[in-house]
Amino acid sequence: MPRGTAHPAAALERAQDEIPRLGDERAELYGRLGFMQAELAQAREWIPALEAPREPPPSPPPPAGVIFRPLPSETGAAAAVVVAVLGLRRGGF
Repeated sequence: MPRGTAHPAAALERAQDEIPRLGDERAELYGRLGFMQAELAQAREWIPALEAPREPPPSPPPPAGVIFRPLPSETGAAAAVVVAVLGLRRGGF
């Protein structure tokens, strides 16, 4: 007899025994595939968010010391007055 046909009933029985195991393996692979698809979808959402331009850092606070501001009654950019004096030496001006 040619090889593989000596015991066709035994081969058929082994194949039928494999069917439940292969079904379980198939279900596990479907589960893994679903998990990987969810991970990929999440990564595709995160990547653009990570590549998005960031907001510029906040400006530093104004320096402590003299702060100038134009007087409302004066015109022109040169008109300024000391509004607050912080951190000046004793004796002032």
